[in-house]
Amino acid sequence: MSEKPVQVGSDRQLFLDELWFDSQENIRLRMHNPVAREVALSADEPWESGGVHYSTVIEDDGRYRMWYRCDIGAGPENRDGESMTCYTESTDGITWDKPNLGLIEWAGSRANNIIFPTDDLRGINASVIRDPNGAPGGRYKMITRERTKPVDAILGSVSDDGIHWTRTGPHPILTGRPFDSHNILLWDEASERYVIYMRGHSTSVAGTFGPTKNGHRSVRRSESADFLNWSEPEIVIESDDGDPPGLHFYTNSGLKYGRAANAFLMFPMILYPERVHPSAPIPGLSDIQMATSRDGVTWKRRFREPYIRPGLDLRNWVDRNPIMGRGNGFAAMGSPGR
Repeated sequence: MSEKPVQVGSDRQLFLDELWFDSQENIRLRMHNPVAREVALSADEPWESGGVHYSTVIEDDGRYRMWYRCDIGAGPENRDGESMTCYTESTDGITWDKPNLGLIEWAGSRANNIIFPTDDLRGINASVIRDPNGAPGGRYKMITRERTKPVDAILGSVSDDGIHWTRTGPHPILTGRPFDSHNILLWDEASERYVIYMRGHSTSVAGTFGPTKNGHRSVRRSESADFLNWSEPEIVIESDDGDPPGLHFYTNSGLKYGRAANAFLMFPMILYPERVHPSAPIPGLSDIQMATSRDGVTWKRRFREPYIRPGLDLRNWVDRNPIMGRGNGFAAMGSPGR
C-alpha cells in the first residue's frame, strides 16, 4: 500500500497490481487470455515466400499502420534468407491492404509494398513510433537491427510519412550485442524519454546462451532524450528461481499503454531451447507470458502461466512460435531464429 495518496486526477487507471487496494477481500487479480480469430496478414506475395513476421502496428489518424519483415527463401538451412521491410495498412485491424509503393525494385518490378533495404537504408526487424514531439523530417522514428558480421548494432531512422526514411547518421545509435530478434522502440511521455527494449544476456540463473554459454536470454532497456545519445543498456527482466529450468526471454514486445496513466505492458516470447519436437527443423518450444510495470523499469510477472498458449497444429508451437507483434495487441506467428 502506498504511504500517501496517489494523485490520479481524471486519468484512467489499470489494475496491474495492488496499488489501488488498501485491503482485499473476495477480490483477486486475474489475467484474461486473448482468443485467436481470423488470419489478418498472410505471406501471399512472391517476395514473402519465406514468411512474414516481426511486425509493428500503430494507430495513426484513424487507420492502423503495420511495418513487418518478410523473408525470401528462408528455411532450416538458411534461417533468414533475404530479408526486407514491408508496409501494410488497415481501417479495422482485420483486413489489411498492401499498397503498391513503387519504391524498391524486386524481380524487375517496383509494383510492391517493400520499403527497404536500399543503398542508404538497411537493417531488419523494424520498430516504429509516431513521435508526438517530432519536428518536420522526424514525425516518425524507427530502429532496425544491423546484423552484417562482425557488426551487431541498432540503427536509427526518421521519416515524415512512415514510408520514406532517412538514417539519423552514419553510426549506429547503440552497439554492444546481443541485439537478436525484435528490439522495441517507444516514447514515454512521463519521463520524456525515448526507450528501447532489447535482447540481453543474463547470468542470474545458469544457462547456455551468450559468448561464454553460461547464461540465458533476457530483456535490456536503454533511454534517450534526443534519439541520438543513449544510456548504457541495463537488464530489466531475467529468469529467476521461480521459473522452470531453461527459460529464455526471446523477444519482449514492450509497449506504453496509451489509454491509461503509468501502465507499461510486455508480452515476451518464452523460449525453452532444449525442448525438442522430433519433426521440427529447429529445436525449441515456446509460448508468450505477460509482464507489467508502472515506470517501464521495474517489471513484475505476476502470472507465470502463458498469456498466449501454443495452438494445436504443429507450426503454432514449435520452431520458436508464437511471437507477439508490437503494438495494439496484435499477435504475429513468428519464424525460425537464433
